[in-house]
Amino acid sequence: MQKFILLFLVLTMAFHAGAQRAKGSWQDYLSFANATKIAVANSKIYCATKGGLFFYDLQDNSINKLTQSEGLSDVGIQTIACSRETGLLIVAYSSSNIDLISETGKVSNLTDIKRKQITGNKTINNISFSGKEAFLSCGFGIVVLNLEKMEVKDTYIIGNGGAFLNVNDVEIFQNNIYAATNEGLYVADRNSLNLLDYNNWKRIENIPRATQKFSHLVVHADALIACYTPDEYSQDELYRLSGDEWTRYQPQVQYAYDIQSNGTILAATSRAEIYLVDNQHNNLGMINRYEFPGETGSLVSPRSTGISSDGTIWVADNAKGMVHISGNTFETIYPSGPLDNSIFSLYANGADLWVLPGGRDDTWTNTWQSPRFQLNRNGEWTNFTKTQFPEMDNFFDMVCMVTDPGDPDHIFVGSWGGGLLEFQGNQFVNRYTN
Repeated sequence: MQKFILLFLVLTMAFHAGAQRAKGSWQDYLSFANATKIAVANSKIYCATKGGLFFYDLQDNSINKLTQSEGLSDVGIQTIACSRETGLLIVAYSSSNIDLISETGKVSNLTDIKRKQITGNKTINNISFSGKEAFLSCGFGIVVLNLEKMEVKDTYIIGNGGAFLNVNDVEIFQNNIYAATNEGLYVADRNSLNLLDYNNWKRIENIPRATQKFSHLVVHADALIACYTPDEYSQDELYRLSGDEWTRYQPQVQYAYDIQSNGTILAATSRAEIYLVDNQHNNLGMINRYEFPGETGSLVSPRSTGISSDGTIWVADNAKGMVHISGNTFETIYPSGPLDNSIFSLYANGADLWVLPGGRDDTWTNTWQSPRFQLNRNGEWTNFTKTQFPEMDNFFDMVCMVTDPGDPDHIFVGSWGGGLLEFQGNQFVNRYTN
């Protein structure tokens, strides 16, 4: 009996030791609040953010983050998209590295574009699908992936004379492949022509703004829709292909970060609103405020919107992570973490970690940070912002701090031009100026 008890204790201690983070290893404290892209899968909703990737599991309602610590191959996500047919999620990074993630979570890395020695722009702007192929819209042309073999199948260089041409989006429509580029819309017959030959790619001349930049393509309710953009505030224009003619479409959409369709509803994500269109091409209205519980209305800052098969709306918001909208119910969904990934200095006091996002800059530039700082204590984050403390308004940049040696909750925080702030037990005490 004594031997049995001893063995039980040893195994229990070994189990707990293995479950803890290994000594000397790294743990990330990333913010997932600044979301950039939504990808809707069969049983998951993926959300790319400036801090990494996470997904919401529709089966068990769990939130799961994916970073380098959880198996991703790189950092700095450029865009994501999910193939409904294969279930594969494609993650394209700003380095042009690519991860393919299966429904079971297995990560396969493709470095072909990253390693490709070219003088052109290798940015992967967008990802679209046709069957078991993925089309990557790149700064130099189009790259086609075979999703079964998980390898590059073809590369199309479509500019005049075989020159590199920045492709912003690709769609397959009525056996043609369309490319939205910085120099207009291009089209090629997908079935009968050699797409490797740039001569088989023709610019569409009968669309308004024919030689200018087009940013997005989407197929919705048996129609192809293209977005022209001058990259200026509220001057985008949508056009719909009707027969052989292009006509103006949904003129209320004057800027588009992203356009997605689930076949029934189209969502056009603009600067401060989301426009919805049904499968009869009728305007369903727009979303320009979130009605979170306990709030009178919160402004939206969307970057991407996906619609699941049941009509539920999922928004990648630049300040609120992923926002789930079902009828009149609004909720934010993202992993626990700091407010954002802007960090200027750290201050450690025992197990407490304080994070300050300011800076020392005497010029009026975009580097100024609104006054805020955060505490990580026992894995929980506490935020100090001007929303909770109005006394922190009208100045910028929290840059340093110190705690009372006799009381870890008695703190002094220094700002770059706003004076010294004193807090006691999460309560504002005083602000000392010159």
